[in-house]
Amino acid sequence: MTAPRARFHFISDCLDAKTTIVKVLTVQLEKEDTIFQFPTEYQLKEHHRKLFDTSVVRNVTKSMKTRGNFRNVWITLINELKDNYLDEEGNVCFKGLYLDGAQACVDPNPTAPYIPKSETFENKSLHSMVKDMILDKFSGKNQNAKIFLELFVQECNRLRIGNPHFPQVLKVFLEGPALDWFLAFLKTHTLSYPWEFWQNSFLDTFSEIGWDEINYAYTFRYISGPMLDYALKKRNLLIDADPELTLNSQINFIVLGLPAQIRSRLSKRDLNSIDILMSHVRQLEGLINNKNTSAIEHKRQLQFSNRSVSEPCPHCEKIGFPNRFHSEHLCRNRTNSKQKFKNDKIKMVNNLEVQDSISSSDESKKRITTPLIKLRVLVDNCPVIALYDSGANISVINYNILKKLNLKKNISGAKKINTVSGFTETLGSIEVTLKIFNISKNWRLFVIKSESFQDDILLGLDVIKEFRLCQNENLKITQKCEENENNLGNEMNINTVITNVNSNNKNEASLECILDKHKKIFAENKYDVGIVTDYEATIKLTKNKYIARKPYKCSLKDKDEINTQVKSLLKSGIIEHSSSPYASPVTLVFKKDEGKKSRLCIDYSELNKIIVPECHPFPIIDDLLLLARDCLFFTKLDINSAFWSVPIREKDKQKTAFITHNGHWQWSRLPFGLKSASSIFQRILSDVISRNELNAFAINYIDDILIFSQNLPEHLSHIDKTLTAIQNAGFKLNFKKCSFAKSSVVYLGHEIKGNTISPLNDNLIAIKNYPVPQNQKNVRQLLGKINFYLKYIPNASIILEPFHNLLRKNVKFEWSRKCVESFNTIKKYLSTEPILNIFDPNLPIYIFTDASKEGVGAILKQPQKDNSLKPVFFFSKKLTPSQKNKRAIFLECLAIKESILYWQYYLMGHKFTIFSDHKPLENFNIKKVRTLNY
Repeated sequence: MTAPRARFHFISDCLDAKTTIVKVLTVQLEKEDTIFQFPTEYQLKEHHRKLFDTSVVRNVTKSMKTRGNFRNVWITLINELKDNYLDEEGNVCFKGLYLDGAQACVDPNPTAPYIPKSETFENKSLHSMVKDMILDKFSGKNQNAKIFLELFVQECNRLRIGNPHFPQVLKVFLEGPALDWFLAFLKTHTLSYPWEFWQNSFLDTFSEIGWDEINYAYTFRYISGPMLDYALKKRNLLIDADPELTLNSQINFIVLGLPAQIRSRLSKRDLNSIDILMSHVRQLEGLINNKNTSAIEHKRQLQFSNRSVSEPCPHCEKIGFPNRFHSEHLCRNRTNSKQKFKNDKIKMVNNLEVQDSISSSDESKKRITTPLIKLRVLVDNCPVIALYDSGANISVINYNILKKLNLKKNISGAKKINTVSGFTETLGSIEVTLKIFNISKNWRLFVIKSESFQDDILLGLDVIKEFRLCQNENLKITQKCEENENNLGNEMNINTVITNVNSNNKNEASLECILDKHKKIFAENKYDVGIVTDYEATIKLTKNKYIARKPYKCSLKDKDEINTQVKSLLKSGIIEHSSSPYASPVTLVFKKDEGKKSRLCIDYSELNKIIVPECHPFPIIDDLLLLARDCLFFTKLDINSAFWSVPIREKDKQKTAFITHNGHWQWSRLPFGLKSASSIFQRILSDVISRNELNAFAINYIDDILIFSQNLPEHLSHIDKTLTAIQNAGFKLNFKKCSFAKSSVVYLGHEIKGNTISPLNDNLIAIKNYPVPQNQKNVRQLLGKINFYLKYIPNASIILEPFHNLLRKNVKFEWSRKCVESFNTIKKYLSTEPILNIFDPNLPIYIFTDASKEGVGAILKQPQKDNSLKPVFFFSKKLTPSQKNKRAIFLECLAIKESILYWQYYLMGHKFTIFSDHKPLENFNIKKVRTLNY
């Protein structure tokens, strides 16, 4: 009797983030239509050992290393295989179970992922159906992800494509960053995941995150090409950005993006509908094209006619060969000659903003994508805002600012300014006293009167060269000193000084005067440190033990860097030569600000073991953030090389000695790395703030000072008082790290704005991009990042339980599906940019509690000015094994108890209301129950 044959369907799937396994999905007997599907728990290789040991299957599985591959293999069922998959009567039976029927899996290419046929279109594959879909590709750049998905699902439903096939079809319509997201997502997941899972991940990644989409839609303008294409695309962008935008508003925005010569020919009264607008745009299409074509043809005729003219080249004075045009811009001697203006009255200005004010061409209407760099200068001792533009040859001043400052001077010598799009007349030029940073000179500026030119002054190459201005990699403007030193105190940028001082010029001038009054407090470099007069640091040891260690080995490059820094420290008086019996080694570590290994660190690990700790307390970060309630303006100050400002007691200097490859030194100021250094500095700066009665509006955490106020005039007064106190104490500030009078500020890893706090976006990105942990050390590192922002995550203790289980003793590390779900949940919460309101004891307090078999949780909310309840705190706690066996009513009561204990310091002396979804708790206090021992 011939042995029966059966077709087995194999698929490669993922076991975890790295491992790919092969499963057996179905089996079908020869000459039979029914296909039988193996249960999920019996699809793994371990249940089909004898099948996988056959040479045919073994060779097939070797070729299925990529996830998502399919193979259909015919196997002759002989001996043991027949007993495994057939019963005595020849029916399909596996381990005593009769299998259920399944849909056929047809794979046209058995070694690559296939797209199965649609359930409703029997003879039409998804490949051919995709070609019938009417949908633009999605790249994730200035596109509405939600609308794209809605259109995608509509098209799939129109062609009757099954829901399980949506992820396969989605890939066809993705490109750029969106396609990269799909491929990355597929590495950790499979196509068999439900569509809802793919959809949620897609929206979390590409959903709207701000005003960029609306800004792009409203500012999108015609540049080149068919104007009808522009009008259609502009309308599509407007609808995506704001579906409720009225028809008239759509027409207005489309018309405003057209060139001026086209707008002038469109009558607003005639544009009653989109169809009429499109018709007019199509009729005026040739106006732009004919104009450009005629200009090009005219240029060609001029060039052709000039070929017969024997004019010498202005650079090399050669006439050229017959019938060959010797163009000036092609002359080889052009680069060696000085550029000469044929008309001395014509000057070049390349600034985009000035071009836009003097020309209506489409090239001048391009959106400025790079940030404008601005700085504060003085014109006849009056502060004004100047725009830094290294692309302009001359400097200009706005006529409106001359009137505003009452600068009664004669404007003379009207001249033309030449831009890339044409010429414009200036009102003339004016001589003023211009002061930029430390240099003051008399300078002549050209005067422009334009509504579009909003800045006070434009600084061109003439001023940039004369005043020795330069731009660093952070887009900040500095002034080169004669000694070629980097002057930190003079680095001014519009974003660091007057970002929010925009109420009126009086407030701007007040801040400028305050900073100018205390300009000596700003350090010129990191070695320019002050010295505290009334304090000194003491270093006490638990036992008299000399710590002497050998210097660390380092590269020649690191030796040069260490030697350079030691010389600078010695020159500044921060260190001195030593003959101390103490010696700690030196090393270099990477410094983020400078982007290289430049931070000089002393390894005081052995000395720290015998140092008596300083017991001054550090403020609790949450308590500091609560002080900023109802404040609208913030200033952050940073002490320059803070610890180096504190002198060390004379007899304790020898304990700080360190050794390098070519010398022995000791600190005369408090060094970084000592066990007690942070506590000593916290005590000193806190005492300075308290002694000058600044606690009502200023706080500090080590060297970071935060000033907060409810209005701008009050804030300016607070800044003045704080700077005075710091200057009198002997400190100096790092201007680069200071920010003044801002409506929002980043402080201690949190962003404070109004009455809300939110986590720092850079830290959230580090968590969202954190790779999948491979061992317990990686899990601890991940928890360290998450725990800092634990208060922003509801039910955090319950969500993170799988992570904590991995850290238990004698537990094998295994990244399970629960860990994956917890990891994705944390990323999802943090990717939504969580925001918490600052607690206000004067507002009503509402606590919402809940409990489950895994843990208890609660949310503290308070009503805001718009009468909406906003979250202030989150709380969660895991249950012990004994607590998990309690009844629901006890767990709900436990949630109330634990939340009150957790927030007791905020609730004491205040009325609060508790909300629970467990009805039996209402009569819980009148029932006789046993004592609750939790």
